[in-house]
Amino acid sequence: LSIPSLASTRKSIGFSPVVKASTTATAEAAATTSSTDSSSSSNDGATKTIRSPIPTPNSQRRLVKRFRASVPTANYMDAEEVEVEKQAATKSSSSAVGLLRRFETSTSSSQEVTKQRQQQQQQEYKNEFVFPESIPMPSAETLLLAHNQAASVGSPSHQYQLTRAGTNLLSLQEVILPSILTETSSALKAKQAKAQRNVKDGMPDHQGKDVVEVIEACRKLVNRCIGEAMKDAG
Repeated sequence: LSIPSLASTRKSIGFSPVVKASTTATAEAAATTSSTDSSSSSNDGATKTIRSPIPTPNSQRRLVKRFRASVPTANYMDAEEVEVEKQAATKSSSSAVGLLRRFETSTSSSQEVTKQRQQQQQQEYKNEFVFPESIPMPSAETLLLAHNQAASVGSPSHQYQLTRAGTNLLSLQEVILPSILTETSSALKAKQAKAQRNVKDGMPDHQGKDVVEVIEACRKLVNRCIGEAMKDAG
């Protein structure tokens, strides 16, 4: 019997692991050498910026924006979800319209109420001042004071002539009318003081400020009327 040699058997089978391993190692070494050469050549030239493979927040935001801009909402939503979104939008719009209408109604109603109140105030406005219906008669002290003032003038005074004649009378223009003026002015001053207190207390004009103005006008009118009567009597 003839036994074939080991070398011939390996050649016939075609199995050569040592050769393949050496070939693979050679290729890897060549690739490493080329990468080393390329990296060294790049380092020698301009510096190359290497981006980090880890995503940053800004890059994630840009990616999400691009995705949302490229893909419509309806493409990644179910039909039921789209219907729900439509119903919600309809309800929100209807509720907004209803709210706006209620606001307009309330505004118009408040304006109408304000106008009605203003009209009522204008219609119901009434100055509370009333001229005193009964003014008391001049007191003895008031008459005596007017008598003494008139008699002190001397002979030109009408009251002085009456007293000197022993008539025991009072002069109309020098004693009686001035005494009436004093009593009327006192009654008007009392009402004016009350109106001025109302002004300080913040009362409405028809109880305070307007009343003061009317009383001042009345006092001027009374003084003028009494003055004209004194002239006519003298």
